[in-house]
Order: sequence, then structure tokens, then C-alpha cells
Amino acid sequence: MADDEEVVLDGLVLALDSAPDIRVVGRAASGDQALSLAAVLAPDVLVVDLRMPDIGGLALARRLRDAGRPAPRILAVTSYADRALLVEAWALGVRGLLLKTSAASDLLYAVRKVAAGGAVVDSQLVTDVLDHLARFRDPATMAFERRWQQLTEQERRAVTGVSQGLTNLAIAQRLGVAEGTVKSHVSRALGKLQLRNRTQAAAVFNRARQVRDS
Repeated sequence: MADDEEVVLDGLVLALDSAPDIRVVGRAASGDQALSLAAVLAPDVLVVDLRMPDIGGLALARRLRDAGRPAPRILAVTSYADRALLVEAWALGVRGLLLKTSAASDLLYAVRKVAAGGAVVDSQLVTDVLDHLARFRDPATMAFERRWQQLTEQERRAVTGVSQGLTNLAIAQRLGVAEGTVKSHVSRALGKLQLRNRTQAAAVFNRARQVRDS
């Protein structure tokens, strides 16, 4: 189990140790420590805080997945519903998502379910995630995202500056390039995004960002 809040960690360990069929083999106060313990102890399930100061649940899941050896199944707990974070966690193979406010019985059920190869998502998180995903069904936003992938890194940075209301000179200073170079980047970006001018670019870009971050 890994959580940077000692009180929370104590509570989670206490809840699981009370079950006759579950044994907590290790506890970690950081993501780094969790990685080290997982390599040595090879637990069936890793219960991890989705957000920790050093390595959070997402980075932990990614590193375990990329380690090239069998990894423990991951049950992530979080104090609030960050929709984008939950979607990314699922994409990385996390199959248990619980709120820290969940009852002890829910935690026990989730650990057993995940250990058996199943999946568990808190009902409140399901609603939030589905609502988040539904927003991406907007055709205009989806089309913008596809075109956005065609831009180079410099073109993206230039059009981001445009969306923030910066002048070409200000963007040039930010990127460390000539003002004429920025003008070229913006022009190419507008063409790829099929936008007419800077005003339209700012409006569409900010709308897409709002949808993505909501």
C-alpha cells in the first residue's frame, strides 16, 4: 500500500488487515518506495494514492507496466474525482478506482475483485468519467484534436501563444526565435487547423481546451 498521508495509510492498512483472507505485505509513504517494495515483495495488488508528491499512481502504473516483468494489479484511491486523471489511469491498466471516502467494506471488496482479475470503479467516479468522455463526442472538438496532432511542436507553441492573446513579437521572445519565424509558424498552423484568422484560432483553441480539461 502506498500513500503519502500517514493517517490515511494507517486507516487503509487497518481495514485490510482486519480481513482473514488479505495480508498487507508492505507499506510505502512515497511512490519511489512503492516501486522498490513492489520489486522485492511482488504483491498481488498494489493499493496506491493516485496523487503523491514524488511519483503518483499514474507514473507508478506506467513504470510498472514498462518494467518488462509481471506487475501487481493496481487499485488506485483518490480524494477527489479528476476526470482526465481517471481516464488516463484506466488507459494505463489500473482496474480499481475508489474514493478515499469509500467504506472499509468497499475497499475489501475492491481488493478481492482486482486480485481476481476483475475491475471496480466507485459509482460516483463512473458518472464523472462517463460525463467527461461524452464531451469528446462533440464532432467539432474531435476534428480539432485530429488536426492538432498534425502540428509541429513549434507550431503548437505558437498557436498557444495566439490563444493567449500574445503578439508575434511576444511569442517570438517566448520561443527564442525571430518574429518572422513566428509569423510562419502561425500561418502554417492556421492552415493545418483549417482556421481563417487569429481570432477564430483563439476561440476554437480555448473551447477545445475547456472541453479537454472539464
